Amino acid sequence: MIKSFAALSVTTGARLLTGLILFVLLAREWPAAVFGEFMYLFSVAALLVLACEFGFTQQILREIGRAPTQAATLMGRYLGAKVWLTLATWVLALLFAGVMQLSLEAIAQLALLLAAASLMSYGDMFMSCFRAMGQFGEEAWIAVLGNVLFFALSLCALHFKGGPVGVAAAMLFARLVQFLMSQRVFRRRIPERVVPVLALPEVAATVRASTAYGADVAIGAAFVNMDTVMIAHTLGQESVGVYQAIARIYQGAVLATAILGSIFLPRLARELGNRVAFTRQYKQLAWCLVALGAAASCVFALGAPLLELIYTQPHLQRSLELMPWFALLVFVRFTASVYGVALTALGKQTSRALIYVAALILMVLAAPPLMRHFGEAGMVIAATLAYALLALLFAIHSARSGVRPQAWKTAAIVSLSLTAFSFWKAGLHP
Repeated sequence: MIKSFAALSVTTGARLLTGLILFVLLAREWPAAVFGEFMYLFSVAALLVLACEFGFTQQILREIGRAPTQAATLMGRYLGAKVWLTLATWVLALLFAGVMQLSLEAIAQLALLLAAASLMSYGDMFMSCFRAMGQFGEEAWIAVLGNVLFFALSLCALHFKGGPVGVAAAMLFARLVQFLMSQRVFRRRIPERVVPVLALPEVAATVRASTAYGADVAIGAAFVNMDTVMIAHTLGQESVGVYQAIARIYQGAVLATAILGSIFLPRLARELGNRVAFTRQYKQLAWCLVALGAAASCVFALGAPLLELIYTQPHLQRSLELMPWFALLVFVRFTASVYGVALTALGKQTSRALIYVAALILMVLAAPPLMRHFGEAGMVIAATLAYALLALLFAIHSARSGVRPQAWKTAAIVSLSLTAFSFWKAGLHP
């Protein structure tokens, strides 16, 4: 486990370089409205690419984790379906650009960002096959090289005043190189030839079989990107810039949930018939996530003075006021992941998807009035309420499936304490 964790930590560290530091620099150098529009289109691209993601990464981790000898056959089916779904993704992008009447510059940004996201999606699909078989080393060095290139090229575009379009183009080129590296390693490591199954009847069957995974991942990922879209349409592009200046740091922190999920999901799936071994792995997962979530919360709760040294622009001072709310959100997000991974291992994707729908509805309904009252903090509060509902419903459903939720008392106490702290810092106490 330590070796796997170390390899995936290197991978995540490389992604933090791009997902956190780079976007912090963009927020620092660009006006709030420019950064806000870029992040809005970035989030739209992330939502659109869900059409070709379709939960294949999660499905590969579970199914190939259970049957590694079937890797080539399964990957051929998933790749064939992904090709057709990618075409659908770009059709949706064209429709979005037409309906929203985007400017030519905005269309160029969206096209470049969507192409980069699509290539990243394919690369992740290849690497998830290795994760399912317990081979983490290859992904680590590819992630390091690819993300260092991503960071360096984007920084060059920023330095030479390439603007949002130049930065998006740099991102695309870096993701192309990373994709080619992933594909090369995949072909070398999988001895059997993987032939994408492109025939429509087979593709339709694969998509039907993957619907629960696709809905689960799509609705879950909507939580990550829907906030930006809602802020843009409620408060405007400048508020997106203010919010995303902290949200990108939060997104970097919660990558740790993906690390532990990638390690424990195949293990939990293999131990489904062994209740004692399953519970032992589940306890390890739960306490790791709760401990990491508490540590991340402390960073957000106490890190504003340090961030003030970087965010010196006047409009970014508003961003620092969001830190306590993100401290609460990040812990609740880690807690929800504890029970979400367990449901995935149990094969309860349909249930997960329905629970996600309920939580997403809560967030969409709660966010507008909360934003009108609390500004950008209202979006963080709405997301926290949604993830709290997720954690509660995930825990209840896992208990009904015969798996006792772990660490829930500790998580509840910490969450309530962080809630009180957030209201106190915001000056909303009696």
